Amino acid sequence: MGYQLAANYADNYNPAKQNGVESIFEVQYYGKTNQDFWSNENQSSWISTYQGPRNSGMAAGCYGWNQPTAEFVSQYEAGDKRKDLTIFYTGCPTFDGYTYSGTWSTTGYNVRKFLLTKAQSPDYNTSNQNWIVTRYADVLLMKAEALNELGRTTEAEEPLYQVRKRAGLTSRAQVEGLSQQQMREKIIHERRIELAFEGHRWFDMLRYKDNYALNFLHSIGKTAATSKHLLFPIPMQEIEANELLTQNPGW
Repeated sequence: MGYQLAANYADNYNPAKQNGVESIFEVQYYGKTNQDFWSNENQSSWISTYQGPRNSGMAAGCYGWNQPTAEFVSQYEAGDKRKDLTIFYTGCPTFDGYTYSGTWSTTGYNVRKFLLTKAQSPDYNTSNQNWIVTRYADVLLMKAEALNELGRTTEAEEPLYQVRKRAGLTSRAQVEGLSQQQMREKIIHERRIELAFEGHRWFDMLRYKDNYALNFLHSIGKTAATSKHLLFPIPMQEIEANELLTQNPGW
């Protein structure tokens, strides 16, 4: 049958529907095991425990270590169904009977996308939720980007529209008749929203043209960021062990 978009965006993060029609590669988790959760041999997923709003009791663990910013939340378009499936915000739909409070986060927001109910994962080390590395929506957006960069902007409309349509953004006119630069910006925006908190954004920013990463960081107040911060420092023990290595610039 081949790959296709899941009918419901949230199905991608539902343990009962893992390895579905949209999934291309997932890291597989077993869930409750006899292995130590903190060891290198644990077979349980951290993601719900990691993301759950701190002190909320919503899910097992609830460390709340990843908190969306107001700037990110402002990027959702009106009518985008992914917003209520991706983040918690004051006034958002309830989760397993819990009403979200912005006091559970320093930004007023938390990630909802990967959260499991206690019925699904009753303890911090019982989650069998897989981690999706690559899914079909990502490929569609890759295709749109490649076509646009080849100057085939009109052809880029279809794969981009497929992703947006699933999200409830059904006006095709929003992706039609764009210049190459306008289409480029539209795809950048779409990747940020569609793949939010899935580990793509930083690497996307680094590869985008015209110093995109630094310009973005400066625009959100990270004015001290320089090109140095776009690369990690190489550990000194590695440099000492290999005389052919040189430290990254600025470190």
